[in-house]
Amino acid sequence: MCWASVGEPPVLATLEDEVIVEPPGLAADGTLREDPVTRVSRRELVVTPGTQIWFEILCPAAFTEDRVATLQRALAARGLYTGAITGRSDDQTNAAIRAYQAPLGVDSGALTRAAAERLGLIVTAPTG
Repeated sequence: MCWASVGEPPVLATLEDEVIVEPPGLAADGTLREDPVTRVSRRELVVTPGTQIWFEILCPAAFTEDRVATLQRALAARGLYTGAITGRSDDQTNAAIRAYQAPLGVDSGALTRAAAERLGLIVTAPTG
């Protein structure tokens, strides 16, 4: 089994606050005789949490020239691949894979096992 993932990193914001470490020195009459001692306090705040989706893919060894050509034909039949049937996985093939899988919830050019089954590239033996 081989796996891949897609996701987005979290969006963070840095908050800064000036914190009084030592209060100002005051004279007996209430007038300021020295400035307060301050420092800047920084902290990270998660604005939007990150996401990470893992999915099973076909292992690289499974991508023979014949299988890639079959994949390209299957994607072309669905109007997603318009390049030449070369049997070589390239940017155009990966873009077509992404276009096929994105509506299924996986925005990746790595072919998921589920998408390969749906395209008829592999057959899973029935269980039971």
